[in-house]
Amino acid sequence: MNKDSTSMNKDSKSMNKDSTSMNKDSTSMNKDSKSMNKDSTSMNKDSKSMNKDSTSMNKDSTSMNKDSTSMNKDSTSMNKDSTSMNKDSTSMNKDSKSMNKDSTSMNKDSTSMNKDSKSMNKDSKSMNKDSTSMNKDSKSMNKDSTRMNKDSKSMNKDSTSMNKDSTKHETRIAQA
Repeated sequence: MNKDSTSMNKDSKSMNKDSTSMNKDSTSMNKDSKSMNKDSTSMNKDSKSMNKDSTSMNKDSTSMNKDSTSMNKDSTSMNKDSTSMNKDSTSMNKDSKSMNKDSTSMNKDSTSMNKDSKSMNKDSKSMNKDSTSMNKDSKSMNKDSTRMNKDSKSMNKDSTSMNKDSTKHETRIAQA
């Protein structure tokens, strides 16, 4: 009997260790889930911020394109005037060339800004995908937790039912 008792104590200690390990794993999973939710929230904020920056850059680019178009129109008008004004034509042609250079430079800047904007939009989409994936993982973990809670409630109901049956049985024995 002492051997049986010792064996039972060892089994009990082993079960306690397993229970402690499972509790640690559960705590670790909860921490990981919270951390993932924080990271997802942070990424969503960063994504929104990048989208705002991208929208702002697109607006600036559009404004620069309008200015460039306007300058080209002015340059064309100046060239027409230079034809009728031979004396001032040299000076006006220089101004026109300078404006065309500025216009070309502005178009290059606009093109560069559009590229940067597209790149930021791609990064934003990628971050949104990562955020969506993390949200799915979080939802899956929540579903597993909900299922475990349901199983626990079901086991509690079974236990309650068995207790009721035991009480009824004891009552019958007492009445007998």
